[in-house]
Amino acid sequence: MATKAAPKNLSRSDLIKQRDQLDTAIKDRYQSELKNLVDKFKAHLATGEFELVDALALLKVSKKTYAKRGTAKAKAVGDKPVAGVTYRNPTTSEEWTAPANLRRAKKWLDDLVKGGGKKYADFATKK
Repeated sequence: MATKAAPKNLSRSDLIKQRDQLDTAIKDRYQSELKNLVDKFKAHLATGEFELVDALALLKVSKKTYAKRGTAKAKAVGDKPVAGVTYRNPTTSEEWTAPANLRRAKKWLDDLVKGGGKKYADFATKK
């Protein structure tokens, strides 16, 4: 759409009238495009060969993609040391009992769980 350079001698009221005319023209064009889209949509419905992919193509809706966040592996849900259970390090035979208000497990226990693909229960002592 070609734009016209506004002459400098137009009054404020003339510019407001031009703006209102442009707003009306934009609104009319939008309404006609929307009506055209609705007519196409109804034509597809009438054929009976309508699918969601067709509707999205008509609406020009693309799938929203998000940036990848971080590369750390997600922790297993519910996989944490149980309070009161004693855990044993298989290489050093060091033992550790998880307290009731557990904030974090011992480093050696976390390393064994994360590195070996095992669970905390695998290192619990059997009594």
